[in-house]
Amino acid sequence: MFEPRTQEKAQGRSHVLICDDHDSYITGRFIRHRMNHNIKLLILPPHSSHYTQPLNIEVFSSLKHYLLVEISGIIQAEIARVFKGEWAKVYSKSQLQAFTISNINGSWVGSGLYSFQSRKVLHRALVVIPSPSSSLKFNSNVFDDALFMSSSSEMAKMYNANQALQTIFTNNTVLHTSERNYICCLGQRAEALHARVGVLKKQKQNNDAVLSSRRAIKSERRISIEGEHLLTTDTIYQRVSQMEVKITKRKNKSSQKGKEKKIKVYEALAMDEDEVEVLDEIQYPDKLLEPPKLKYATAFPNTQTSRPPSDIHMDVDTPGRSTENLTDLEVAYILGLCDGGATTSEIIEKTGRSKSAINKTLTRYDYKTFTGVTPPPGNPKILSERKKRNLVRVVRKHRRKTLSDITNILPDNPSVRTLQRELKEVGIQKHIAIKKPWISDENKQKRLDWCRAHKDWPLSKWMKVIFSDECKVEIGKDARAIWVFRDASEKYCEDCLVSALKGPKASIMVWGCFSANKLGPLLTFSKGGISSAEYIDTLKNGLLPFIEQLNNIPRATELDAIHVCTIGDYIFQQDNAPIHTSQATRRFFQSHRLEVMDWPANSPDLNPIEHLWPHLKTKFHHEFEALGTKKPSRSEGALELYAGILKRVWAEELEAIAQSLVESMPRRIDTVIAAGGGPTRY
Repeated sequence: MFEPRTQEKAQGRSHVLICDDHDSYITGRFIRHRMNHNIKLLILPPHSSHYTQPLNIEVFSSLKHYLLVEISGIIQAEIARVFKGEWAKVYSKSQLQAFTISNINGSWVGSGLYSFQSRKVLHRALVVIPSPSSSLKFNSNVFDDALFMSSSSEMAKMYNANQALQTIFTNNTVLHTSERNYICCLGQRAEALHARVGVLKKQKQNNDAVLSSRRAIKSERRISIEGEHLLTTDTIYQRVSQMEVKITKRKNKSSQKGKEKKIKVYEALAMDEDEVEVLDEIQYPDKLLEPPKLKYATAFPNTQTSRPPSDIHMDVDTPGRSTENLTDLEVAYILGLCDGGATTSEIIEKTGRSKSAINKTLTRYDYKTFTGVTPPPGNPKILSERKKRNLVRVVRKHRRKTLSDITNILPDNPSVRTLQRELKEVGIQKHIAIKKPWISDENKQKRLDWCRAHKDWPLSKWMKVIFSDECKVEIGKDARAIWVFRDASEKYCEDCLVSALKGPKASIMVWGCFSANKLGPLLTFSKGGISSAEYIDTLKNGLLPFIEQLNNIPRATELDAIHVCTIGDYIFQQDNAPIHTSQATRRFFQSHRLEVMDWPANSPDLNPIEHLWPHLKTKFHHEFEALGTKKPSRSEGALELYAGILKRVWAEELEAIAQSLVESMPRRIDTVIAAGGGPTRY
């Protein structure tokens, strides 16, 4: 860089290079190169480069300032590391701001080298030479290095800077720019840290308050009576006493059965804390609209006791019978009713269960020893309902990953077989991704606007549209997927394989059009693609005769001299291929006064002729197999034979499908609108 920049200015004279006496500069190879290229070396005195080097006087200090401004946001965010890409971007921007003509001229003047001031240079050089007894053994760059810390491992630089600053204060030395900047930075960081400590203290106070309230709630005993949550034994005694006073005001039956029930009310008042703990362990689901009452609630004849609501499906034909097993809550409710003196009929009425279910429950379980319904046989499921929902979210987020990758993402690392089983229960399985044209956001909006503009078209108007398209037919290739009957051992049997032919493949390009239930001519091309001129010839030989046929116009000798279609009769549809939108093609449509439909890009799902090509390929392949030739030929005679078969299949076997495809246009448009202009099933 030095020689190319100075060679023109030197014009054969000597170059002057200023540098310090660092060992990496003064080498034998460097001296030999300098002598051979007429470069004079100006070496600065030792330990004086920071005061006599022009770059250090003005340019580098400005560069450090701009760097500090650029990365101040990163420093204030307390990010532990700056990436290379971020540093390169910041440095390039700061370099443009620091290396200016004014800074470079100022650095030369400040160093005293240009214009040369010997007294200034000698004064600077003599002042900075350290004496052996000097107590200031630190470099002034120690403050700049401390400002650019990028990780906690460089805290030693800040420690050295602080020690140097203390030495300066002790010796009452004049503060330079680097020391002042360092002091300002320390003040800013102290303010930021003080504010952050205040925020963290406030967060800690809030967290401590929440934790203390949760500990208080967790340590207390809880129970629910008639939807009211009660804490501690004293409140339970008080609530039961209030219920007793309320019940005694009502009219009770004078039967002995009623007296026996009253006895249990007084026993409820003697309920100790152990019974409260047992009731506290019963977990009530969130879906319950009303928590179950105490077992002693049945002792009050006039108290309305309803069974716990649940989502269990009831059989409509046989009320009182459910189609699912009893839950822990229902069994505990039945045992509580029975222990409270309720009869089997009353339990059936309150629970909605059958008599056999009630009797089996009372025979199998006891109120005092009941801890839960006997679990069904087999190992318990690995994934809970919450984990299943998380699994569905993960697979929908990572649709293209394998099940092995999904197991590594989930916290419990379930097996692949478990994931397959759980996903199958919710209807999610691996499928081959369907290939569809990519549609940008701009084209999605254009498709949506086009569909909204044509949404109200009647079917009679769609019958006046001539749909057209090109297609490539590969000879000997079946467009459908081949299915065969075989067992596991016949996988590679010759009759169960699809032959893949190597080498150049024989193919024919075709162009076709249709309107309503009438098919236009099918034109074939031996080579792969066609140009704009060939496409115009195709329109002359295929489209114009078809429009004359639709309008019942007699065929003339000079097609170009006759306007075959008036405006409003038929609309011609084509996609946005380059040969369709060229200037020559547009002039052809204008000269023949043909109205061309404005068609959105990447929209084969809106063109019904796209569904004719699979039928054409399938039926042609059947005809090709009937010829008895294993491998297709690329000779001219064979291609003419294949073209004849294609035209015959097009004219004879596909006309019945055309009208149903046109009738699907309203449904296609509604599907695109529902998809927001995106891909559809068509």
